[in-house]
Amino acid sequence: METDFILALVTGLFLAAIMLGIGIYQIRCRKPVTFYTGEKAFAAYELTDVRRWNTSHGLMWVIYGGIIAAGFITASYFSYTILCILPIFGCVCIPVPVMILIHHKLIKKYKRT
Repeated sequence: METDFILALVTGLFLAAIMLGIGIYQIRCRKPVTFYTGEKAFAAYELTDVRRWNTSHGLMWVIYGGIIAAGFITASYFSYTILCILPIFGCVCIPVPVMILIHHKLIKKYKRT
C-alpha cells in the first residue's frame, strides 16, 4: 500500500471513531439528545422514555461508525481502482438519509402528543 492510501484509510477510521464516540456519548447521556446539529433537543417531559430515546439515537451513530469503518476497510481491497470509491461513497453517504428517516420514526414513537 502506498502512503496516500494509508492516509485515506487512517482518515476514514478516524471518521468512524468520531461517529462511534458520538454514539457512545448519546447512549450514556442522561438528558435527551438530538440528531441534527441545529435542532433543539426535546425536554425530558416531552418524551415518553428518555433512556430509550438516547439509546436508539446512540446505536444509530455506533452502527454508522461501524459501516464507515467497514467501507474504508473494504475499499482497501480495491486499491487504486474505481471500485475503491464505491464502498467509501456507499458507506458514508447512503446511511445518512436512512438515519434521518429513523430519527423521524423515533420522534413519532417517543414524543408525547
